[in-house]
Amino acid sequence: MTDLKLAQSFSMIALNVQSSLYMTTVKKAAVRCMAAAVILEVYLDSAFTQTENKFILKSDVLDQSHTMLYRETVFKPLLNKKIIGNG
Repeated sequence: MTDLKLAQSFSMIALNVQSSLYMTTVKKAAVRCMAAAVILEVYLDSAFTQTENKFILKSDVLDQSHTMLYRETVFKPLLNKKIIGNG
């Protein structure tokens, strides 16, 4: 059996026997959990630095040639998201 990373293993379990034609509520929840698994995987690889009360993704993490596409797929929308204030 192939050695898979945390997020890849979770994805295999979460999407097992789900219909590929429809985006069901269960599949939406599974996709969110897969994104959380990617973030946890990156955290466990020590790719974050902590400053005060914030975790910051190290700048060279997504620029490395060995970065996997699924990590980029999760982090690029999060990094490009604009933060809107509460008032």
